[in-house]
Amino acid sequence: MFGTIVGAILLFFILSSPICGYLDSIAIKFVSLKIPDSVCIGRDKYTIAVKVGEIMVLGDSRVGVHFEAPDSGYYLFKYEAGAYTFHKYSSTQPTWTTGVNIVYGKEITWKNGGPENVVKRFADKGYFLSDTDAEIEAEGEMFKYYLKKGEIITFIAVDGYDTYSDNEGYVKISCYFVSEEHTVIKDN
Repeated sequence: MFGTIVGAILLFFILSSPICGYLDSIAIKFVSLKIPDSVCIGRDKYTIAVKVGEIMVLGDSRVGVHFEAPDSGYYLFKYEAGAYTFHKYSSTQPTWTTGVNIVYGKEITWKNGGPENVVKRFADKGYFLSDTDAEIEAEGEMFKYYLKKGEIITFIAVDGYDTYSDNEGYVKISCYFVSEEHTVIKDN
């Protein structure tokens, strides 16, 4: 703020000097620009995506987390952090994962102990001995999905219907709205 005031005073004195006497008027306009969070997709183009929120998928919840599209368009979901284990006391068996099932709608249909209506299994890189190893493998995972305004998808940890209660941990996913208007071709 102080710098702006000093700059305005300096500008006034410069414009009042005989050197600038030929200027009849000058307009000064202050512009505020907020650059949204962005994500780079692919090698040949950059996609600027506006962040709409974060989704925290708990490893011990068989209800999952519902995401309702605030507008029609493509949504980019990006793995950010976290992992969960289905058996926290095992040190010899790989039990840590970042895998998340994505179901269309709010209702999860269960069959043979698992969700039947899965449309995508996201950030699933297998099972590891530690949460850190699982996180390293899932780093950078993302997918794009088209939703109409008001449509819902549900994110749920990978496990059997009756076995969520002993899980520990979470997976954090960022959600971005991607419009075709925001796509810019990268110059080489």
